[in-house]
Amino acid sequence: MTGTGFRRHLKQATDAHHQRVDQRFDQLDLHSNADRRIFLHSHALALSNVAPFLDRAHEVSGPVSFLPRVWSEQVRLLEADLRQDLAVSGDNPAVFDLPLDASHHVLGITYVIAGSRLGGQVLAKRFAAKQSGARVPHYLTRPLPQGAWRQLCDHLDSIVDGEIQDQVVCSAMYMFDRFEGAVTRTKQDERGNIYRQ
Repeated sequence: MTGTGFRRHLKQATDAHHQRVDQRFDQLDLHSNADRRIFLHSHALALSNVAPFLDRAHEVSGPVSFLPRVWSEQVRLLEADLRQDLAVSGDNPAVFDLPLDASHHVLGITYVIAGSRLGGQVLAKRFAAKQSGARVPHYLTRPLPQGAWRQLCDHLDSIVDGEIQDQVVCSAMYMFDRFEGAVTRTKQDERGNIYRQ
């Protein structure tokens, strides 16, 4: 497989995992306070411990070291947005109990997070259009860092080593599954009631 085709391959290889996540979140109505809390708690769960992982990756990533640095900053901003959005309901974000270890590849993790930001932009527009004047959650409106998506895509398409490609695919699958597991767990936890302050 050529490097220029890897991003397409990554999308295809992880599509089933992506679709499962979308199906779980599509069941939530963000105009419902209860469902919106589940949505926000789920994302807080999935993102917990990601920033420290990216900090560590920055130290060993070589030519792509700027990517984990940019995205660790982005994840911390997203976590701050989630805390602010959840505080409206009197909630604290939960803490995910599965840390990210060094076996995961930074490009696979950031690929999923970056994609979630693009999806968030779509959800923000839908939310505002359906409920005019309502406060759109800050988490949905957080923009991508300037040029970050294009830089990520360029690095993905530059990968030609098959072993690294496999690591990126497995890491992206893991991150999709992490989001899916987070929404499942949050729903099971009495629809988020355990996270009350």
